[in-house]
Amino acid sequence: MPTTTPNGAAEALHARTITRTLVPESRRSRFLPQLFPGRIRGLPGFLWGEAQLYDVAKKLCPDYRGGFWSFYRLSNTGLYAAPEMECATVTVRWADNFFDGEMSPDAFGIVATLFALSAACCVSQSDALAGRYDTLRDFAAEHDERNLIFRAID
Repeated sequence: MPTTTPNGAAEALHARTITRTLVPESRRSRFLPQLFPGRIRGLPGFLWGEAQLYDVAKKLCPDYRGGFWSFYRLSNTGLYAAPEMECATVTVRWADNFFDGEMSPDAFGIVATLFALSAACCVSQSDALAGRYDTLRDFAAEHDERNLIFRAID
């Protein structure tokens, strides 16, 4: 549905085409092996990937102290994890690209998952992992906090 900008130009409203579904408790044990398939550096991918995910979360967010993560399945076959945190926003910092901003725990989870998948791709040369990264990045492009997410992973 088009809208009109102040200067009269037509602009399309942002519509989400990729949806997310919370992974139920009964299927959580299958999630990390699907997110990080195969072997990475000689380890089962899910063991390496889980450690990488939580490690990068600690590096990205000074407020992160561990805890329960929700797992999400995307309608485009993507997957991601996000920490359950009591605060509405968290500070995310990444010195390598000078990012310093506030975002929701959900957006922070997307950023952390993208960083972990990127690291996995660098050491494994896996097409499956690259596909996981691409499908999550496509979802991030539709997220309400997409500008922050893309600045953080730039």
